[in-house]
Amino acid sequence: MSQFPFDQDSGGVYNPFEATSAEQAGGDAVHALQLPLASRGKRLVGSIIDSLLGALAVLPGLVIMGAGFFTAMSAATGPGGNGGMPPGGFAGDEFPGVVSEGPAADGSSGFPGELSVPPLGDSGADNVPGGGVFTGPGPAVPPLAVGSMLGGVAVVVVSVLLIFGLQIYLLCTRSQSVGKICMGTLIVDQRTGKRAGAVSCVLLRFFVHGLITSIPNIGSFYGLVDALFIFRQDRRCLHDMIASTVVVEVPR
Repeated sequence: MSQFPFDQDSGGVYNPFEATSAEQAGGDAVHALQLPLASRGKRLVGSIIDSLLGALAVLPGLVIMGAGFFTAMSAATGPGGNGGMPPGGFAGDEFPGVVSEGPAADGSSGFPGELSVPPLGDSGADNVPGGGVFTGPGPAVPPLAVGSMLGGVAVVVVSVLLIFGLQIYLLCTRSQSVGKICMGTLIVDQRTGKRAGAVSCVLLRFFVHGLITSIPNIGSFYGLVDALFIFRQDRRCLHDMIASTVVVEVPR
C-alpha cells in the first residue's frame, strides 16, 4: 500500500490507523480514509480552551496570593492609612520609637519637634539628645499574610505541573490536547498520516514552539506569523512545519 502525504486536492491525509476494511474483491481491499483538515474555527476554539484551562488552574493560587498581599499591605499602612500612624500624627512624648528622658543638654524640651538626631552610633541605634534612643520600629507583617502568599505560590506551582502533566500525557497517548479532544481534532504526521508521536507533539510542537515564543522581541513576531499561517491553503502553522504535522478532524 502506498503512502499518501498531505493531499492538497482532497483536503485530507492518509490515515492508516483509521483505515477500514470493505467486503469487496473477496474482502481483501482496504480503503484508506481521507480525513479533512481541521477548520480554522475549531483550531482557534481548541487553542482558547487549552489557554483557559491553564488560566483557571492557576486562578485559585493567585487569589490566595492576592489575599495575603492585601493583608500585608493593610498591616503596613495601618488603620489610618498613614504607615501605621494614627490620624493627626503624634504629639509630645507619643512620638514612636523615641524614649524621652527629660530636657536635652542644649536646653530643648526633648520633644520630637525640637530633636536633632545625630548619625548612627556604634550601637546601631539613633542617639537622640536628652538621652533618648530612636529605634525606628516598623509595622510587622502578620504571619498569616506570609503564609497566605507562600501557600498561593505553592498552589500555582502544583496547578501548573498538573495541567502540564495532563496535556503532555494526552499528547503522548492520543496526539490530542484537552482542547483538541473537545473540538474533535487530531495531530497526525504529515509524512505518514499516522498519529503524531511524542517527539512531534510534545518536544517540537510544545517545548520548541514555547521556547521560541519566549524569546524577547523575536517571540512576539514569531507568534504573530505562526498564527497568520493558519490562513494558508494547507492550514499549517509554523509549529506544524517545525514538527511536520497536520491537524485533522476525526469522526465523533
